[in-house]
Amino acid sequence: MKKIVGGRTFTEEEKEIIAENARQSGLMPETAALLYARGLTSAQSVKEFLAPDKRLLHDPFLLRGMRDAVARLEEARESGEPVLIFGDYDADGISAASILYKAFTEYGLETYAVVPERENGYGLNTEIVAKYAEEIYMGLVVTVDCGISDAEKVAFIKDELGADVIVTDHHEIPDRLPDCVAINPKLPDQEYPFDGLCGAGVAFKLACALLGAAAEKYIDIAALATVADSMSLTGENRVIVSEGLKRMRAAPRSAYRRLLEAAGAREVTAQTLAFALAPRINAAGRMGDAASALRLFLTEDEGEIYDLAVRLNTYNIERQAECDKLYKLAKDKINEEGAYGNVIMLKGDDWRTGFIGIVAARLAEEYARPVIMFAGVNGHYKGSARSLPDINIFEAISACKDLLLEFGGHAQAAGVAVSKENFAAFYKAMDEYLGANCPPEAFIPKVQVDGWCEKPLPMRFAEELELFEPCGVGNRRPVFAAKAGAVKAAPLKEGSPHVFFFLPACEMLYFGGAKAAEYLELPVEKYVVFEPNVSVFNKQKRLKGIVREVLFGYTEAEELEGEIFLKQLSSLAAEEKAYVAVDAAGAAALAEESLKSRYGTAFIFSDPANADKFPCLAGVQRCLFRPSESNLLNAVIIGGGEPLDGFKRVIYMDKPPRVVAGGRETYVNTELSGRGLFKGVSADRGAFKEVFALLRSLSGKKFTKPVAFYRENRVQYNRNQFLFALKVFGELGIFVCRNGVFSQDVSVRSELKNSAVYRRTERILRDD
Repeated sequence: MKKIVGGRTFTEEEKEIIAENARQSGLMPETAALLYARGLTSAQSVKEFLAPDKRLLHDPFLLRGMRDAVARLEEARESGEPVLIFGDYDADGISAASILYKAFTEYGLETYAVVPERENGYGLNTEIVAKYAEEIYMGLVVTVDCGISDAEKVAFIKDELGADVIVTDHHEIPDRLPDCVAINPKLPDQEYPFDGLCGAGVAFKLACALLGAAAEKYIDIAALATVADSMSLTGENRVIVSEGLKRMRAAPRSAYRRLLEAAGAREVTAQTLAFALAPRINAAGRMGDAASALRLFLTEDEGEIYDLAVRLNTYNIERQAECDKLYKLAKDKINEEGAYGNVIMLKGDDWRTGFIGIVAARLAEEYARPVIMFAGVNGHYKGSARSLPDINIFEAISACKDLLLEFGGHAQAAGVAVSKENFAAFYKAMDEYLGANCPPEAFIPKVQVDGWCEKPLPMRFAEELELFEPCGVGNRRPVFAAKAGAVKAAPLKEGSPHVFFFLPACEMLYFGGAKAAEYLELPVEKYVVFEPNVSVFNKQKRLKGIVREVLFGYTEAEELEGEIFLKQLSSLAAEEKAYVAVDAAGAAALAEESLKSRYGTAFIFSDPANADKFPCLAGVQRCLFRPSESNLLNAVIIGGGEPLDGFKRVIYMDKPPRVVAGGRETYVNTELSGRGLFKGVSADRGAFKEVFALLRSLSGKKFTKPVAFYRENRVQYNRNQFLFALKVFGELGIFVCRNGVFSQDVSVRSELKNSAVYRRTERILRDD
C-alpha cells in the first residue's frame, strides 16, 4: 500500500505564531497551520500569499546581465540591426520566444523568431542560426529557454557568423558558461531574490526591463509557460500565474480562446493551463510542427488563428493516440521482459522521441521506480528519464556517464543518449547504483496529504482552502486523508461509473469509483484521500470531498473469511495454471531467495490461518485477493483468486483449492493445506436441501452481496455451507437476484452436478 505522508505537528511556540497569523489574516487557525506547514511562517508572508499582486514582482535589473542586455538591445535599435530570437520547441520556449518577439517589436527592433523542431535536438542550433544569417544581416541573437550550456555554439555564432549573443535561460548552471551576456536567475553573484522562473518568466523580466509597465500585458503568456514547465507556484511565480489568470479571464487572447473552446474548458484556472492549453501547444512540437505553435502566438490574423488552433487540437488528439499506443507497447515489453530491478529501461527502434517522456512519466508513477524510455535515433538510443521525488535520477545517470554519449537534465527528469552496444551495461550500472545508493523507502510510492480528517469539515475551512489557488507544482491543492472501514458506495445514478459515500468528514464523490465499489464495502482497513470542494447549486453551497484515491490495506478480521471463501469458490471455474510442487521447506527456501529482490514475487496464502507460519515474510506488505499496487513490489496476498500479471514468481505458500494465479514461475507448497475454509462444508444432498429451504424463506429480501445477505438476515447456519449452496444454486439459476431482490425461479429444475463449482468442490472435499 502507498505510504501516506504529511500532516505536521507543531510545537507550542509554533502554535502561538500560527494563532497570531490567523488573527492578523482573519483565517481559521487550521488554515493558518496549513500555510505555516508550507513555509509561510510570518503574517506578512501569509498576507502576500493570500493576495498575490503585480506590485510584488521583483525589479528585473536585479538579474545579473540585465543592464548589459538592455544596453545592447538599445544599441541594436539605434543602429537598425535585425535581432533573431532562438527558442525551444516546448510550451515554455515557444511562450518565451513570443514574449520577446512582441516586446522587441514594440521596442522598435526589427525582429525574427524561430524555434527548432524536436528532430533538431534540444538547445541552440547553429545550423538554423547560420541559415538565417545567410538571408538577413543579423547583428544579434537572443536565446530563450536555452543557451546556458551551449558555450561552444555561442562561440561559433560570434566568431564565424559575426553576431553578438544574449542568452536568457533558466536551466542549471554548467561548469563552463558561454562568453556572452547571460541572464539566468540561477547564476551566482546576483541580487535577484527568486531563482525559480521558467524560460518565459526570464523573457518576461527582460520585456519589463525594456518596456516597463507596458510589458505587463505579456504576463498571461509567462503564466501559461510557468505552469506548462512545471515550475513551483511559489514566490514570484505565484504572482505571475495569478496576474496572468486575471488577464486571461478578463480579455483572453484569441489564440487562448480558440484553444480553450477546442478543449471545452468552462473556466480558466491553473489546472486549465496545465491540462487544456499546455498539452495542445506541446503537441505541435511532439508532432514535428513547433513552428505552427509559435505562429499561433505571433499572428494577429483571426482566420489564421482559428486554423492554427484547429491544427494544434488535431495534433493533441493524435498525440494522445500515439501515447496510448506507445504505453501499450511499453506495458507489453514489461510483461514480456519483466520489471524486477531498481530501474525500468525500455527501448524501441521505431519509437518516437516526442512521446517517450510522457509515457516514462506515466510508468514511473505506476511502478514507483525511475523509468527511462529509449527511441532509436541515427544508430544509437536517445532516452527520456523520469523519477520519483526521493530519487535523483540526474545523479544516478551522472554516475554512469562513462557509458553515455551525452546526458543532461534535473533531479526528476533527464535526457540521455547511449550507443546500442552500451545499452545493457548502462542498464546494469543504473540498477546497481540505485540499489546501492537509494534506501528501500525511496521506492515506496507515497501520497502527500496536508492532514487527517476524522471529524466533519467546517464549510468556512473548505472555503478558505480555495484561497490557495492558483495551485500546482510547489503549491498543490490541499489534500486530506480519512481512515475508513466498510463503506456503502452508491452510484450517482443508475448505471453511472461514479459513486458517492459518506464519511464523518463529509460526503465523498468518487469519479470512476464503481469499479472499486466491491472493495469499498469490504471490512478491510482503507484510507480515502480527498480534496474538499465547495459547489454552489441553486444558490446553495454544498461541501463534498473529491476522492483522489482509496488505499486498501489488510485487516485480520474473521468477517473476511466469508469473502475469501466466496472468492475461492469463484476461482474453481477458472482454468488451472501449471505449477511446480514443492514441500514446506522448499517453499520457505524459495521465499528467502525471492526476498533478495524487492520486486517480482507474490506469496499467496489461500488459508488466512497459515499467513504467520513463514517468519521470513513478516515484513512483506499484506493484501487481500490482489496486490494493493500494480508496481510488482513483493506482496503477501491473502485469499488469492485473481490473476497476477507481470510477476516473475508466484509462490502458493499453502495448497489452494485451485491454482489460478501464475507468474513466469509458479510454485505450490503441496505439504501445507490451504483449504481450511472448506472444512465443515458438505456436498451431501441433505445439506443442500436444508439450505434450499432456508433460501426459500428469504425470498423477497433485499440482496446486495452474498456475505452481507448472510449477515443482514442473521442466518443461523454454517456460513460457508450457506455460501457454497448459494453459489451453486445461483450458477444453476434456481435462485436469482432481480432489481436488488432475492427470489426463487420456480421454472428452473436442475441437478447439483450441473454446476461446475459443485463438481470441483465435491472433488476437493473428497481428496481432503
